[in-house]
Amino acid sequence: MERLAVVNGGNSAVIHDIRDFLKMKHPQIQIKDVPRLYDLDVFNRCEESNTVMLTLEAWADIHPSLVTISSDLDFAVPYGLIYPLHPSKEVGQFLEIIKEI
Repeated sequence: MERLAVVNGGNSAVIHDIRDFLKMKHPQIQIKDVPRLYDLDVFNRCEESNTVMLTLEAWADIHPSLVTISSDLDFAVPYGLIYPLHPSKEVGQFLEIIKEI
């Protein structure tokens, strides 16, 4: 039985959908909950315990002893920006640039 570390999804419908899919289609995979927010300790524990982790490509280079491979699962995780309700002028300019892209 393989263990797969999956972030506790909180209110993320996508994470819940992935968990449900894995439980239904791949019951041989034991899902191990990890904290909602990844930090280096989570990556270190996965490396030390030889546990596979479900993660985003954005984390690909976060740990020198871990390798990230793409998945062919048909799920998409939305991204967004969090910023102050009353952003500084610089943050406002950055947001305008992002909107143009």
